[in-house]
Amino acid sequence: MEHKEEYTMEELQYMLQVYQDRYRALSEEIKETAAFVDAMRNAEKALENLESLENKNALINVGGGLYLNAKVEKLQSVAVEIGAGLIVEKGKEEAAESLKGKIEKHTELMNKMLSETKQIEETIYNLSIQMRKTEE
Repeated sequence: MEHKEEYTMEELQYMLQVYQDRYRALSEEIKETAAFVDAMRNAEKALENLESLENKNALINVGGGLYLNAKVEKLQSVAVEIGAGLIVEKGKEEAAESLKGKIEKHTELMNKMLSETKQIEETIYNLSIQMRKTEE
């Protein structure tokens, strides 16, 4: 926010609206990022338990609410999405490292967004105080 001695009520209202809109957008991004991190953690847990599925039947989620009932043979590799719809085959350890990297990257991003929301909250609070003073 610019450091101007005094703003008009219209300027303060406009700035308040801009910050509130940014806050709402950030809150939505945080929710989406948290859901992604949760999904990656669930995939990480599933990957840790792969050996327990060998030579057993399992329901495999293929998306869209569809599941395949399949018998799992020896697990040597898994398919990992690397972005832009590209999938590569990786060993269990390499896939686990990939998941760990995604979790760390998105957790760091989420923390930065949370920090920004705190700053926006403070700015909104300060704008509200200025608006009250301007009304007087």
